[in-house]
Formats: sequence, C-alpha cells, structure tokens
Amino acid sequence: MSDRPKGPFQSINIGEMRGEEGKLLARLFGVAKGAYTGVTESNGLFKQADKGTLFLDEIANLDKDGQARILKVIETGCFTPSGGKTQIKVDVRLIFATNKNLKKLWGEERFMEDLYYRITRGGIIELTPLRKRNKEDLQLITEFLLSDPSKNTERDAFSQLTEEALEWIFEQPWHGNVRELDGVL
Repeated sequence: MSDRPKGPFQSINIGEMRGEEGKLLARLFGVAKGAYTGVTESNGLFKQADKGTLFLDEIANLDKDGQARILKVIETGCFTPSGGKTQIKVDVRLIFATNKNLKKLWGEERFMEDLYYRITRGGIIELTPLRKRNKEDLQLITEFLLSDPSKNTERDAFSQLTEEALEWIFEQPWHGNVRELDGVL
C-alpha cells in the first residue's frame, strides 16, 4: 500500500542459520569473485531485493557482526560482499520480525542499541499470540491455514472442522503460535 514501486521480494529466516554466521552473511550480502578458493561471484539477498523488499525473520538471532552490517545498509544504503572491496548501493525496504523482546536483548548487550532504534523507527506491529486470541480469531486463522493452496497435503478433506475439533483447538496453549497450529493441522 506504500507509494514505493513494487519490486522483488526476498526473505530469510535467520534462526534457521544459527551457528552458521559465515554462510548467513554470504547469503545476505553475497560473495565477491575470487574471495575464496573455488568460489564464483554470487549475489546476496540484499542485491536480489534491490528496488524491492527484504524480510528478515528472527532478527534477534543475528550476531553482532551481522547486526553491524545491517545497520550500515540502513544508514548508507551500501554494503560490501563477503571478500569484496567494492561497495554496492541498494534501495531495499527492510521488514524485520522476531518473537523476542529486542529492547530487553539490547539491555543485555545482545542486540545493538543503534540497530534497535533504526528498525523500530518506522513503527512496531505487535501481533497477539494465539493463546490470547478469541475463538472467532482462532477459527478464522485455522480455516485460512487449512485452505492454503501452497500446502501440498490432503488438507482439503479437512476444510470443515467438526465442533469437537474446533473446541480442542480453542483449548490448546499454542506456545509455538501459528507455526505450531499449522504443524498440527
């Protein structure tokens, strides 16, 4: 809904790459030709999302080096690929998500204060967890998940849940939130 022209959309779940910071940074920023033995040039997600949007899920799992590099892109619009010398300029809208309290992590010195303020400057959208939702919301979310055409499963057979099944769903704490509900369905 913004005035920004529609461009490419890229996304990455940083939490899935925990402990693989080198690979994560290469995936985000790319690798310069000849940076490592046998490596050819590769464009990272920032370059691929140029003139579009990059969604960074689980941003709280990013290490300090990665946080500093993202902060630089936010402040300058530029980054240097891994092993490279030349800066690349990009125009990328960044969207961040986390299930952790970034302000608390910043207070514990596990998240950069400057990055916290840069990524929250545009606003924070806080979604109510499933365990705090009313029954109507839970039913709508469940029906949406069951009707998702991207799921290659037998879900169509269950598009209409019984009252008993819905009651069971309403009683669950859903600590894993929508991902847990989706997995159960």
